[in-house]
Amino acid sequence: MANLEALLSPGAVAVIGASPDTKKIRGRIVASLKAGRYTGPIYPVNPAHSEIQGLAAYPSVAAIGRPVDLAVITIPAERVARALEECADAGIKSAV
Repeated sequence: MANLEALLSPGAVAVIGASPDTKKIRGRIVASLKAGRYTGPIYPVNPAHSEIQGLAAYPSVAAIGRPVDLAVITIPAERVARALEECADAGIKSAV
C-alpha cells in the first residue's frame, strides 16, 4: 500500500492545465481541492496564467520547485505523453 500513498493521500498536488474558469473541468478540479478536505499545497500549472483561483500558477511542473506527489492532468490527449515525461523528470510520484 505504501506505493499508492502518493496517489491516495498526496502531500502536494499539481493540476496540469488548470483553469480559472470553474465552468470547465480544469477549473472545477482546483475549486474542489480548495473547497474539500484536501489541506496540502495545490499547484496550478498553466503557462497562460500567473494566478488561478487565488493560487500562484506555474508555467511548468519544473517551475514549481517543490516536491509534488500527484499530478492531475487536464490537458488535451495529444499533450499527455509529454506532460507525463515532465512529471517524471520533476520527480512527481503519481498521475491521473
